[in-house]
Amino acid sequence: SSSSSSSSSSSSSSSSGSSTSLVVQLESLSSQGLFSPFVVVNDTAASGGQAIEWPNNGTQNFGTPSHTSTRQVQINFSLSTTATVTFHMLANLAGQDNDSFHFKLDSGAWTTQNNMATSGYATITPATFSNLAAGAHTLRIVRREDGARLDRVTLTASAGTITSGGVSSS
Repeated sequence: SSSSSSSSSSSSSSSSGSSTSLVVQLESLSSQGLFSPFVVVNDTAASGGQAIEWPNNGTQNFGTPSHTSTRQVQINFSLSTTATVTFHMLANLAGQDNDSFHFKLDSGAWTTQNNMATSGYATITPATFSNLAAGAHTLRIVRREDGARLDRVTLTASAGTITSGGVSSS
């Protein structure tokens, strides 16, 4: 289950040397098969100097995402134990025609993150996923409006450890 909320905070911690947070620079996923025509853009204000964007060609809007939609990134992660996972994203959502994307976890419903314009890069919290089972999960992020710059995702687990990898069977 998921509940949506918006915030401007980010969190990262570790316990006993194991990480409760997973940080993913979205431009590092540019080799994924469904990535194009997202593009990696150089942006000195972005974390690591780069972000991803559906090139801003006016007011394009993609309304119906699916598992096979192009302009998609997939973040595969595993949990060591049942936990609540908070989804943070550093993004530059400059204005009402450039401030949205779609996302879903595993076999859940697609959710639209919209109407959260930022002034430059800011951390937003699109969702908190409650009581996720231990094991593999996949978070999918798909374009919605051109011009939205998506930079870095941080997934923070309330318990146990979260690691990169694994592929959800859901």
